[in-house]
Amino acid sequence: MQVPERIRWAVETLAVEPGDRLLEIGGGPGVAASLICERLDRGRLFLIDRSATAIERTRRRNRKHLASGRLAAETVDLADFDPGKAKFNKVFAVNVFWRS
Repeated sequence: MQVPERIRWAVETLAVEPGDRLLEIGGGPGVAASLICERLDRGRLFLIDRSATAIERTRRRNRKHLASGRLAAETVDLADFDPGKAKFNKVFAVNVFWRS
């Protein structure tokens, strides 16, 4: 899989640790999620995107990470996102444009 340089850079900049709890806003097809989840063992990535098509692509690309519990993906607009009691120590977005 060819990984765009901006995504590779973003993941490297995050300096993902095995126990991190991350939120990705606008995860698109899940390319960054794949790279991040490979670095997690007890951590977790929660990915949101307002596009159901993008979430489906993320789920197809990352079946093993979903099954392991390292990844959760939800179709939701950022304006409507309620993290509940979830706590994240890293939050990021790549190529996301948002307006209310």
